[in-house]
Amino acid sequence: MLNSHDGTSAYRLMSGVFRLICLNGLIAGTMYQDVRVGHTGKVTEKVIEGAYTVIDQHKAIESSMGEMQEKVLTDHQARAFAIGATALRYDETVTTNEVVPDSLLRPRRTEDRRQDLWTVFNRVQENTVRGGFTKYSLNKEGRAVSRRQAGPVRNIDGLTAINRGLWAMAEALKSA
Repeated sequence: MLNSHDGTSAYRLMSGVFRLICLNGLIAGTMYQDVRVGHTGKVTEKVIEGAYTVIDQHKAIESSMGEMQEKVLTDHQARAFAIGATALRYDETVTTNEVVPDSLLRPRRTEDRRQDLWTVFNRVQENTVRGGFTKYSLNKEGRAVSRRQAGPVRNIDGLTAINRGLWAMAEALKSA
């Protein structure tokens, strides 16, 4: 649930998945509608009704998760997914050489070494939003002149956009 503290925007309820093992706070993407509730009228009743809508949508998300767990990715597909995550995290001016896609694919735990779409998706999502990967600055010739650790994404709108974009990419890749 997202909410503005000053009442200038509606409550937003979204479905998500929370992996206790990595605490990544994944938000399910674009095919599931936000439930928006304005700050007027019978707000409590509308929020409760919206919560039930989100719960109903979660059944479809669980089904999609199962399909992603069955889809095994090639190295090329996993790398393409990580390159797409780079574009979500940074704007178009960042090249894939500045953020090495392999850094986003690196597992943080033994459990995350599998190559199924669900696991790759979670690895890339966690690394993208938590940071800690190496980002290079390149000179005109494309050589690395400096490197630094990428920080975590702290902006809630940025986190939401990245999560939704990654979910949409995973949904598309699931069917490929």
